[in-house]
Amino acid sequence: MAAASKQVLAMLACGTEAKLAAFDPTDGRARWTVPLDARRGVDARGNVAFTSTEPIVLRVDEVSAFLAFGPDGRPRGRIESTGAHGSIGGNVAVSDGRLFALTDGGSWGLLVAFDPATGGEPWRTDLGGARFNAGGLHAEGGRVMAVLTSDKYGDNLYVYDAVTGDEEEDRAFRERIGGAWDLFPYKDFVIGVRTGGSVRPFSAYKRW
Repeated sequence: MAAASKQVLAMLACGTEAKLAAFDPTDGRARWTVPLDARRGVDARGNVAFTSTEPIVLRVDEVSAFLAFGPDGRPRGRIESTGAHGSIGGNVAVSDGRLFALTDGGSWGLLVAFDPATGGEPWRTDLGGARFNAGGLHAEGGRVMAVLTSDKYGDNLYVYDAVTGDEEEDRAFRERIGGAWDLFPYKDFVIGVRTGGSVRPFSAYKRW
């Protein structure tokens, strides 16, 4: 279940098939119910997760794709989890009408922007080199921020324009803090949040 600004979304098990439904937040009445994949169907026991509610984007492991829907439940774009862009892992963010993902595609790994409405790819950029690992991703307010980590080279912070893909910042830090569960901007910093007994729960990356 997930809440959007004007409706509540939920995954339903209709017999053996998984479906997406929307409800009025004031009285709980059903507004619409649609299959996740009208052609093949999706098993109700499969792994489905909300990636975003506005736009509506679901990660559906059974079909190895991200499926997008309009606010009225009509199907929109389909983004394959694996393709020419490589494979999309856990670093995914949705903002400014785009889905952004760190992938293992290209020579060194990519930051890729997708259009959920069409499934198209407005832009992509190579990141970091093979010596780096994905450390975190955040998109907000027209910018995409990615942190890559390396035991030898420390952490790198990249900031891109969400619409054009133009690079705005590329900063190297000598310290390796490690991967983050989440990133968020605060004033002139990017804050990394992580969990684990041997890691620092928060770290702040200073922007230019």
